[in-house]
Parts: sequence; C-alpha cells; structure tokens
Amino acid sequence: MITALADAGAALEEPTYLDAAVACAEFVLRDLRDGRGRLLRTYNEGHAKIDAYLEDHAFLLEALIALFEASCEERWFEAAIELADEMIARFEDPEHGGFFSTSSDGEALITRRKDLEDTPIPSGSSSAAVGLLRLADLTGEPEYERHAVSVLALLRDIAPRYPSAFGHALQALHWHLSPMRPIACPVPPPARGVRRPDQRIDR
Repeated sequence: MITALADAGAALEEPTYLDAAVACAEFVLRDLRDGRGRLLRTYNEGHAKIDAYLEDHAFLLEALIALFEASCEERWFEAAIELADEMIARFEDPEHGGFFSTSSDGEALITRRKDLEDTPIPSGSSSAAVGLLRLADLTGEPEYERHAVSVLALLRDIAPRYPSAFGHALQALHWHLSPMRPIACPVPPPARGVRRPDQRIDR
C-alpha cells in the first residue's frame, strides 16, 4: 500500500497520497518493532508481535525505495539500506543462494523453507530481488545485486516455463537484464558515514 500511495502521489502530483504513504511508513518503522529494533509482523490494540518474515522485510524495502524516489527525502534511502542489510544478514542462504522465509535468529525449526512462487501475492524472495536490484542501482553496491541474482538463479529454469506463477520474479529479471534510466534527486550533503544514492561504496 505504501508503494502504491507513493507512486500515485508522484505520478499524479497529489500530496495527499504521498502524505498517507509517509504516515504509514512512519507507523511501521516506529510501532512495529521489538525491543531490539527488529521488525514485527502484526499490530492490534497498541501492541505489535510476531517476528517479521522475509516477505515483510522485502515488501517494506520496496516501499521505502518508492518513498525515496517519490519524495527525495534521504531518510527513506537510509532506512532502505539499513533494512536491506538486516534482511541479508538474517535471511540469506549463503550455501545455496536466495533467502529463507524465516530468520536465522528466529524460532528453531526442523527446516527453513524458501517461498518462491508469486501466487497469490509476490513472494518474499522475488520482492527481495526487486528491492535489492533497485537499491544496487541507487547505491552502486555490487553486493545487493549479487544477492538479488542469487534469487533469480534459483528460478532460471522454472519461471520461464510457468510465467503466471512467477510474475514478480520475472519483473526482477527484466529489471536486471534491461538498461535502467538514471534518476536524479537533489539531496542535502550526507552526514559523516552515510551513503548517498550517487556515492559508490566498495566493501
């Protein structure tokens, strides 16, 4: 919803939509957190609970990038980087690539599964790939692209055969293979140690 409101506000030049997107994002980042600052999944009667899954992090990552592109407010760019780094650290599969649906520091399970199909909604894996590819374009950080491509590699054989089940993943593949149009946003000088969207940082 945040992404839709941000995109609509920018396209229609309607500040009401963008204000609503900002209010939603501020609520999530402020109130859907645990004592360690980790993202939580549900909220009711003033209380948030249940550790967030991969899809929650990935959807929010796409939303924060959309907000940054719509508003050019650097705080959303910084929040997107922080969230992406946390998502990679807690959900990546360093052995086989892609991302698990549950975090490495969550409830102990017999096995950690990966959700890959974009039915009935985009999977956390494909959403993570889209968000990381977009963030790689904005930051010039190759590690974001590497993690996104590791998701696409898991789907390279099956997604083209069943496109209706992997729509968002194919969108990520299109984003990866097609040339991007650069964007420019006027932003204030960054604070010390903060990455700008036009500043490449090599690890």
